[in-house]
Amino acid sequence: MSFKFLNAAAEKMLSDHEAIKSVIHNGQKGELREGALREVLKKYLPNKYGVTTGVIVDARGTQSKQQDIIIYDIMTCPVLINEEIRMIPIESVYATIEVKSSLDSTILSEACENIQSVRDLYTTTSPNGVNQHLSIPLGFVFSYSANTEIGTLCQRLISINKEIPKEKQANTVCILDKGIISYFGKEGFNAMSIRPRENYFECAMDGKEGENFITFYLALLGGLKHQLVSFPNMLEYAINAGYLKNNRHIGEQEMPEDAFYINEKGEKIFLYTEKEYRKKENS
Repeated sequence: MSFKFLNAAAEKMLSDHEAIKSVIHNGQKGELREGALREVLKKYLPNKYGVTTGVIVDARGTQSKQQDIIIYDIMTCPVLINEEIRMIPIESVYATIEVKSSLDSTILSEACENIQSVRDLYTTTSPNGVNQHLSIPLGFVFSYSANTEIGTLCQRLISINKEIPKEKQANTVCILDKGIISYFGKEGFNAMSIRPRENYFECAMDGKEGENFITFYLALLGGLKHQLVSFPNMLEYAINAGYLKNNRHIGEQEMPEDAFYINEKGEKIFLYTEKEYRKKENS
């Protein structure tokens, strides 16, 4: 099967990148670069995947740093808007991509920190309390070029990864005009994995822009295939945000010993006896 149709997309992105250099405003430059890759992904990823920019939030009110590209489940994800910023619940996120104009060791470190800020977020359980074993979102770095040799950047990634748990390490780094940094098996260094795993090691692979984008696209698809996401438990989001705190009228009924309500003082009042129930109703 040929993937040469992606060559044109890579060449166009590089051409657009050169044209963008003439833009004076750095923020606008960044948006144009990110927008170019987002449009390609929207075109070539299956329709189940939404592609946007924004922040990722969890039920405890924590937010990630601004994400250049978020790939999320478009069929079930409620997209929240706050002052025109898209906020995507962590449970619905497949992957994030850090987009850079030019990569060096410092920028690579910052990109890895941003990826980790997503993976540190809390995920809810299902409404019945069962853990759904959701996947940690994938985290990629995509740069149009690099001021540093790709081998040097690979060595920098090795150093970064020594300080990060395997499940929070970057999955793949693509430098469009130079090559790919990912994880390759010790036997021949031919087998590639986007996930750090036993007997796989960080390795840089040179290539031309078309080849590099094809590898990046296939790595992204391969990773997305195994990601498990879910509709977030929005009731848990609401409770932790301070909603659903109005007065309750529980009614007279038999309660298990671990049933309780929390009074105005923040105390737990157990309701497993009728006496305790009536005490509450008559207070």
